Amino acid sequence: MSGWDLDDESAKVLDIWVSVKPQNEADLASPSTSSTVQAAANTLWTFLDTPPGAFTAEFEDFDNRFARVENALVELCLLHPRSMDWGIAVMYQIIKDAPGDAIFGLGEGSEGARRDLERFFGNYLSFYADGTHGSVGTKPKDRQGAKDPFTVQFTAREVEDHADEVVKKMANIRKNRWKTMIVQCLAARCHVLETVEHAYKQALVNQLVEFLEIQLDISHREWSTIDCVGLLTMLRGSAAYLLSTFPAEERETKRQDWIKGLNSLLSTSHQGRAPEDKADDIRIKSHAALALKNLRAGGLNEPSVDLFDVQYWMF
Repeated sequence: MSGWDLDDESAKVLDIWVSVKPQNEADLASPSTSSTVQAAANTLWTFLDTPPGAFTAEFEDFDNRFARVENALVELCLLHPRSMDWGIAVMYQIIKDAPGDAIFGLGEGSEGARRDLERFFGNYLSFYADGTHGSVGTKPKDRQGAKDPFTVQFTAREVEDHADEVVKKMANIRKNRWKTMIVQCLAARCHVLETVEHAYKQALVNQLVEFLEIQLDISHREWSTIDCVGLLTMLRGSAAYLLSTFPAEERETKRQDWIKGLNSLLSTSHQGRAPEDKADDIRIKSHAALALKNLRAGGLNEPSVDLFDVQYWMF
């Protein structure tokens, strides 16, 4: 099995992740009590300590091998999103088991590994950026009033004469969109499930909150369907945690602010909304309703097995 953005060597690390992923639903739903977590961490540490001889010389660098494990975790979540929390539990077990003399990019031992993981998400987390290229299709990104600036438009001749390229381009767009959402959710769930507090953790949390609040404002120039869906899902997975990062006296006000933003996504009668605008989309309404239910319950940290349950996804 290979990932979407992995070279052959890194794909082998993904194969390790996939081979140790449990098939039992209980292990995915309650990774904190699953014996599979330590076993999986041990298997991945075997790779970190003694990479297979088939790997290139680049893998002789321990920090590089750890980065491959991080990237392969993202790919695992792309393929098996409901396994996200389990994968995070394994990653934190790997970090916990790190020898004191293990050298990571930002330090040694478990602390260095935690810093490295934080940097990894800081580098990865972003709004959707269409990185798909090719000789067919044009983007309406620069067209004023485009309902979805990140879609693609094909001419009839392109579809008829270059069908393979059209299919490939759509596959790439689909993968890039999905990956953006997965990373947004993965970064948040990592913070929810991380029990060790550290000062540098707050910077990424602030970024997640900033991204969320942009997507709750339909008039913002960086609003997009894909980021809105991803960050509403992120909110469901981390609402209680995100609210807890604010001073106690500000939390209820912040929760109500987010509810107002969700109301504006659901209702066409809110100020600045036209009946036929870019948020008049069943996918936006569906995810906004799920997030609203979460916040009306006080703000919950929903697990990945629920976040990515197929019954909640509309296409």
